Amino acid sequence: MGTQRVEMAKVSVDDTSNSDADRLRAQALGLLDFDLVRHRVSDHTTFGPARRLALELSPSYDGCEVEELQRQTAEGRLLLDQSGDVNLRSDSDASTEVTRAGLGGVLTGLDLLRVSESLEVQQRARSGVRNSSVGVPLLAALVEDIPDLDELRRQIVSRIGVRGEVLDGATSSLGAIRAQVRDAYDDVTQALTVMIQSPAGQGTLQDQVISVRSDRFVVQVKTEMRHRVPGIVHGASNTGATLFIEPFSVVDQSNRWRELVLEEEREVRRVLAELSSLVGTLADDILRGNERAASLDLVLARARYGSEIGGVSVAQRRVGGSEAASSDAVSLRLLNARHPLL
Repeated sequence: MGTQRVEMAKVSVDDTSNSDADRLRAQALGLLDFDLVRHRVSDHTTFGPARRLALELSPSYDGCEVEELQRQTAEGRLLLDQSGDVNLRSDSDASTEVTRAGLGGVLTGLDLLRVSESLEVQQRARSGVRNSSVGVPLLAALVEDIPDLDELRRQIVSRIGVRGEVLDGATSSLGAIRAQVRDAYDDVTQALTVMIQSPAGQGTLQDQVISVRSDRFVVQVKTEMRHRVPGIVHGASNTGATLFIEPFSVVDQSNRWRELVLEEEREVRRVLAELSSLVGTLADDILRGNERAASLDLVLARARYGSEIGGVSVAQRRVGGSEAASSDAVSLRLLNARHPLL
C-alpha cells in the first residue's frame, strides 16, 4: 500500500538465525508503525469479527501468499468500484453464544438475536459477491463455503421479538396462556383495589397501594391493625410499623395467577431451549460462516484503505539466474515509495 513501484531482488538470509530474523522483523515493523497501519485497516471494517482480524494482522514473508493476498485486495477494490459496497455492517459477534449453544447451553432471546444478526451478515456476504457483475474468483471462493442457514434465521426472528422477548405466536399455546395471566392478574388486583377503597381499608392500611412480595400480591397494613386483615404475612417494613399481608380472601386468585405465570415461564423456556438446540446443532456451520464473512470484510477493508491512500499492487519480479528464481529469500527494492501514514 502506498508503493509507487517495487522491484524484487535476491538476497540471502541463510546465515541469519530464526530468532535474529524475528527480532529484525519486529524492529522493522515498529519503525514502520505497522500497528498504526493495522488500526487504520481496522477502521475500515464493518463487521465486528473482522475488526479483530485486522488488529491481528501480520505481514507475510512468503512470496506466493503475498501475491494471493494482493490479488484478493485487487478483487476487493474492483468489487467496490464496479458493484458498490457489500453491506456487512454489524457490531455483533455471536461466536461466544454459538459456542455455548454447541455445548448444550440455553441462550437468551437477546443472544439468539445476535446469532440471527450474524446469519444475516453471512447471507449478505454470500449474495453480495455472487450477485456481483464483475469477475472476482478469489472472493467467490472465499464466500462459497458460507452455508445457507436462512431457515434458522427465519425460525429465530419469527419467534423472538426485537427486544429479545419470546413472541406470543412462538408456540400454539403461549398467546392463550399470556391472555389467561392477564385476566388472572386483573382479577386479583381488582379484588384488592375494592378492599383498599372500602371504608374499612381507609383506617387499616398504611398506604393505599398494591405491592408484590415473594411473588405474591400484598397490601400494606398498619401493624396495630393486623387483626383487621386476616391473611399471610410476607414481610415487614424496616421500622416494623407496616406489615405486608396477603389477605386470605385473594389467596386462591393469587394462586391461580402464579400457576399461570409459571406455566408461561415454562413455555418460554421451552422455546428458548428449542432454538438454542437448533443453533447448537449448526454451531460449526455458523462459526465457519462467521469466519468467512469476517475474512471477506477484511479484504474489503484492505481495499478501502488502499483506495484511500492511493496504494498500488506490488509487482514481483525476480532477478538473476535460476538459483535466484528458486530461492525463497528475496528483498524488495522500493522506488518512489512513501509511508502509508504520511
